[in-house]
Amino acid sequence: DCSSHGLVFNFEDAPDTANLPDGTLVLAAVHAMAEGVEGHRQFSGTLPFGLNFKMNQAQVEKVLGKHDWSSPILPILRWNNAQFQLVVEFFD
Repeated sequence: DCSSHGLVFNFEDAPDTANLPDGTLVLAAVHAMAEGVEGHRQFSGTLPFGLNFKMNQAQVEKVLGKHDWSSPILPILRWNNAQFQLVVEFFD
């Protein structure tokens, strides 16, 4: 159970271009959770780019630059680069 470690892993079907057998799952996302979110313990490892769970939106954008996408409903921002997407959800 990864909830005690503050991690959530999401898997999805491998894309057709991956040349893998049908039904193969690939890791699609890793979530480092804050304390209490969806019943999880807080992730105790090192977050990328020097981020930490106490940062507000302005502090995160100072580190990562302007976000590439924001949710029109929830306080969620996303940064895209060639290797990955980084998503941050803010809570009060």
